[in-house]
Amino acid sequence: MNVVGRALTRSAGVRRLIHRPPILHTQAPKSLARFATSPSGSRSLNELFETLQSSKDLNTIRNVCSALVVEAKNPRHADAPKAPSSIDTDKIAEILCQLVLSGQQNDWNGLEGILRDVYPMLGLNPSGDAYTSVLCRLAAGGHLDQVQSLLLKMPELPGNITPDINQFHQVLKSCINAADSKFLQDFPITMQKLGQQPTTDTFKLLFRAHWNLCVREKGTPTVDDISSLIQSYRGQGLLFEPTIVHALFQNYADVGQFQQAEDIASQYEAIFKESTSEPTETNLISKAEDDVRLSEGPSRLDDAAISKLRNATSYAQLKEIERSTAIRFTLRHYTIAMNNICRISDKNGAVHLYEKSKEAGLIPDAKFVAPLIRVLGVDGSDASIDRVLDILRHLVDSNPSPAPDGTIRGPDAGTYKSVLQALSVSRNYAKYGPVMQSLLEEIRSRKVSIEPSILAEYSIILEMRRKGNFSDAIEVYREYRNELSERSFFNILREYCRISFSGDLEVPLITQFFSIVNDMRLQRIPITTQVYGIILHHIGYLATKVGKMDPQSPRTSAMYDRLVSTVRRVHDFLTLDASISPDTFLWNQLMDAYQRLGCFGDACRLWDMMYLTNRFDQISVTIILDACGYAKHTVKAATILRKLERKGFKIDLRNWNTWVECLCRARKFREAVDVVCIEMPKNNVDPNIESIRILEKFAKRNNISGEYLRRIERTLPTLWKKLPNEMRESW
Repeated sequence: MNVVGRALTRSAGVRRLIHRPPILHTQAPKSLARFATSPSGSRSLNELFETLQSSKDLNTIRNVCSALVVEAKNPRHADAPKAPSSIDTDKIAEILCQLVLSGQQNDWNGLEGILRDVYPMLGLNPSGDAYTSVLCRLAAGGHLDQVQSLLLKMPELPGNITPDINQFHQVLKSCINAADSKFLQDFPITMQKLGQQPTTDTFKLLFRAHWNLCVREKGTPTVDDISSLIQSYRGQGLLFEPTIVHALFQNYADVGQFQQAEDIASQYEAIFKESTSEPTETNLISKAEDDVRLSEGPSRLDDAAISKLRNATSYAQLKEIERSTAIRFTLRHYTIAMNNICRISDKNGAVHLYEKSKEAGLIPDAKFVAPLIRVLGVDGSDASIDRVLDILRHLVDSNPSPAPDGTIRGPDAGTYKSVLQALSVSRNYAKYGPVMQSLLEEIRSRKVSIEPSILAEYSIILEMRRKGNFSDAIEVYREYRNELSERSFFNILREYCRISFSGDLEVPLITQFFSIVNDMRLQRIPITTQVYGIILHHIGYLATKVGKMDPQSPRTSAMYDRLVSTVRRVHDFLTLDASISPDTFLWNQLMDAYQRLGCFGDACRLWDMMYLTNRFDQISVTIILDACGYAKHTVKAATILRKLERKGFKIDLRNWNTWVECLCRARKFREAVDVVCIEMPKNNVDPNIESIRILEKFAKRNNISGEYLRRIERTLPTLWKKLPNEMRESW
């Protein structure tokens, strides 16, 4: 039986055996403890260092670290390990993460010992890069409390390094899809405590992370949500910045909510109305870049006109400046205004300016239409795409040959890529499939200098959409697969999942998906956790949809069975794939998929493996407690919490709230109130409004009286004062 066949027949019991940690991890601590207390032990530093690199169990790491620190301090020991490679350095960073994750003071001391004593012995310095590596690993895994602790401790740790602005931004980028509300609200304060002021780029990242958080938890955020955030960040240093307006507008535009996009842009400008005229860093940089570009023209333009055009965000303003300066504006002037208008995503204003440029007899070039095509192409509506195609045709017809100076004014590679991207967003394949095919042929016939992987990617996607499945598009895929880049392969996998999961989930789904993955291997493209994340994302999304369907429907039952089979097969492939070491984030995705499908046993077995190998975080705890809640299995949840407490693992606010919800789902409302009023404060975790909302939701659902609110008023007076009036008055 081949590998695929074996993977498809693996049982849950076999999976558990595969995931069982090696014997070394259970036996090592005792032997290594002897070395920690015996500086003259029989092992050399090299042996200890090699053991440290291969260690995964936290107790083993602790003991080896202790032994290394002792040996490093021993002046009689001349046997120093060789300087580590970059791979070794990454392993050390992972070990430091494990120590930080435990949150225990002894492990903080161990981390300090490694940085202070072991790093110099290896010829390394506890540099900012070393800390950044650890911070980013923690942030990517959602270990946000530990990130904040490490940031604040860095000035006191070896190296005495105060985090700089780039490190803060790296942290935000790493947790852009994992950050929670409290971390994001506290982040500017943490920066200020360490002497750094948030910049425009900081707030862009914070807004993006908040958006992703809302999408994960409740869907697209409301305008009021974002407006409230703007007000909050304004008090923490946010200034008026057009690029932030553009980013906020674009978030809504990308999901087709154009009224909300316009509303948030208006509210942002209203909040900062008094400072909109102040020059910003972005405007000054943009001005300098435009000045250089404009100075390349055949004639010098009036400086006053150029200066005034910096703030022109409509055709009316452009005409007013033209009249006041008595200069006949050229396409270069219109290009400045077009960039300004598109920067704030004023789609209608940009189209109006484009039409007026045609009336003025101006011949468009790629620089003029590029921002307009990008703005129009985001929503995927037929009207917008038709307009994009009209603009492209006008650009081609207006520039049949190169300009007199030899430059190509017609569509360039960037223009075609923007148009292809706009077409790919559309779901009207019948109408725009032939158009995309024609466009690909045009690019080839015009010999446009565009990456072969782009043409290959869109050729395959076009065929998949035309045929409606991967099997019928296999010949085109085989023709172009050797030209695909890593990015193109990812997009092919996403398109494959999108098409496959929109049907009835036929059994060949998984084998075909992993045949594409195998082609990536043959081209020596690294297989990352992102590959498995693509299919798990689609499984989780469809599982949520199936959960809302009629459970008595035969179609629902069939889809559910196929989904369960699919996620188990993904688990099998992941288990057998020796080229990948799943991180906590990927295990969380898999466990979440099991939880959404109601596969409580599978979720528990996976959690047990994660617990034994110490590859879990607060997000993992939330997922398994949620699974226990829906299964009404509070005994399992309580056992998990007790083990975590004995392990010294820090339970965060979200974990506590999920435990409260778990008890409520099992109709143990009184115990849930006890947790909020007694257990959480006793463990130095302050309940929040969400804690009370959970109680309120289940109290109403189960017709429980509001007496529990009296207890909250009595035991949690500070929180009581923060509750909305309608909640306090509900009893």
